[in-house]
Amino acid sequence: MKQNILLFFILVLLFTACVSNDADKNAEVLYRKAEQNFHEADFDKARANLDDIKRRYPNAIETRKKAIVLRQNLELKNAQMKLAVVDSALHATNLIYKYIRSKAEVDKDKGVATREELSEVITTRIKRDSLQVKFDLLCGQIRYIHKKQKEN
Repeated sequence: MKQNILLFFILVLLFTACVSNDADKNAEVLYRKAEQNFHEADFDKARANLDDIKRRYPNAIETRKKAIVLRQNLELKNAQMKLAVVDSALHATNLIYKYIRSKAEVDKDKGVATREELSEVITTRIKRDSLQVKFDLLCGQIRYIHKKQKEN
């Protein structure tokens, strides 16, 4: 009876070791896919693969450590790309705002400013301010990611 119990535990340990080894291999495959997606700038697929590693392979510790670093790099790159777009839009909108505001002020001083013209100044200022908020948030996100990367 004791031999049967001992044999049972040995078989369970062997089975668990094999499953764990397969899990590590599968997690590594997903990690490589995520890494490839990252280099191809397909951030959504990379994010999905990293989420799968976290969800499906909680015991693949080494792969999960690498996945955390890759996730930080992915979020950093994504934020930097968004920042470049927002920066360009902010710059262009700011120039437009300055132009239409100065034109509206001149027209207002002459008494010929239209309601639509003044409304356009307000709308453009709101757009500029909204872009400025996005810009500031992305800068904050980038600073936070850099801080986290230094901690690791």
